[in-house]
Amino acid sequence: MSKTKLFIIGSTGSIGTKTLNIVRRHPDKFSVVGLAAGSDWKTLVEQAKEFKVRTIGIANEDHAADIQKELPNASIYTRAEAQTICGHTNADVVVAAAAGVVGMYGVVAALEAGKRVALANKEVLVSAGNALMKLANEHNGEIIPVDSEHSALKECLLGHKKNDVKRLILTASGGSFYFYTQEQLEKITPEQAIVHPNWKMGRKISVDSSTMFNKGLELIEARWLYDTTAVDYIIHRESVIHSMVEYIDGSIIAQMSSPDMELPIQQAISNIKLPRQATTDFVEFSPMSFYPKPEDRFKAPKLAKQLIEMGDTILPCVYSSSNEMAVQLFLERKIGFCDIYKIVEKAVNNYKETITPDIDNILDVDAQVKANILQGI
Repeated sequence: MSKTKLFIIGSTGSIGTKTLNIVRRHPDKFSVVGLAAGSDWKTLVEQAKEFKVRTIGIANEDHAADIQKELPNASIYTRAEAQTICGHTNADVVVAAAAGVVGMYGVVAALEAGKRVALANKEVLVSAGNALMKLANEHNGEIIPVDSEHSALKECLLGHKKNDVKRLILTASGGSFYFYTQEQLEKITPEQAIVHPNWKMGRKISVDSSTMFNKGLELIEARWLYDTTAVDYIIHRESVIHSMVEYIDGSIIAQMSSPDMELPIQQAISNIKLPRQATTDFVEFSPMSFYPKPEDRFKAPKLAKQLIEMGDTILPCVYSSSNEMAVQLFLERKIGFCDIYKIVEKAVNNYKETITPDIDNILDVDAQVKANILQGI
């Protein structure tokens, strides 16, 4: 059997490095034909040398000469081309793990080339979900989620008819601050917000988890990935059950595993089950608990569900882009933790244009929304 060839966009980040860990464990199953990163060129060079990769993308063109010096036989691509080159390679799977809406470049290029996209970038599917799903269908491409929740949904839906599904139920840990009062939430610092109780993740997604915007984004993703507006969530603190599907007969199927992102990555890049260390003692999973939705303090998922019910509008893009900008401002200590939701709610409520989201206008809307927020700070 030939190896699955991977092009990894965002190779120096959390998802990218975990993907390379899988390649190290299964060198007989995978090879790496391309790597791309934003600005961490030194790590990128180390990865390219280890995996003998000659197609390199670096978004920050200032580092192109440094990379070329270290990798004289490599082809170096910069800016948007650092991602779009993936569509011109012989990659079977493109792991799309670049942060933000700018990750759209690589996703579109891969889908237009009819490739499988292992999607770890929430913002692109939230912002242009319908357009991307149509693009995948038109070019025989494929979008496979890397999120643990969406990967779990895929497993729970296998072998079942769509008409038998009542609703998709994503689980949420509730983050580190689920039991905090409103007064305590007002005092949260960036140092506190970037630490997740169950998962090891990047700074932005860790903050999103603590505000529960992560769950709002995932609800919108699930709507497009599985073509249904019947999406919901529940608080499950232990992060053992990653998602559930409730069927019309009242039965519920849940997917369980230890909280480790390598499992959904592995399922996204491979068509076969690969051996890995798994739980053999169910005591390890005990106890498992469920809690009420804290929508009095964490309103982001409720707002996301409202946007889903409105149909294919530009507002999910506004939701995602304003949150991305607000998280950046919070990490820079320019706003408080609770200001993140206020900024997003204001951006969504104030956005009056009724354009339909498509691949060509998403980046413009993203830039406009972020500029408006910066002007108001």
